[in-house]
Amino acid sequence: MTAKESGNINEEKEAVACLAQNYKKMFKLDKARNILLDLANEYLHNSQLAEATDSEYGKGCSKYYGI
Repeated sequence: MTAKESGNINEEKEAVACLAQNYKKMFKLDKARNILLDLANEYLHNSQLAEATDSEYGKGCSKYYGI
């Protein structure tokens, strides 16, 4: 969340690249773009998922994941 809140675009890009690499390994994908976009959409439009994420990682995390 710090990268997003501070406006550090390079740090944000690094975090997304790291997440993409993890998803590629976890799901054996060549590209992670589609799954990242789908997950972002789910976080933005599924209040139960957002609530569960926020309760686990802190208030506002789900919004960060979705944007």
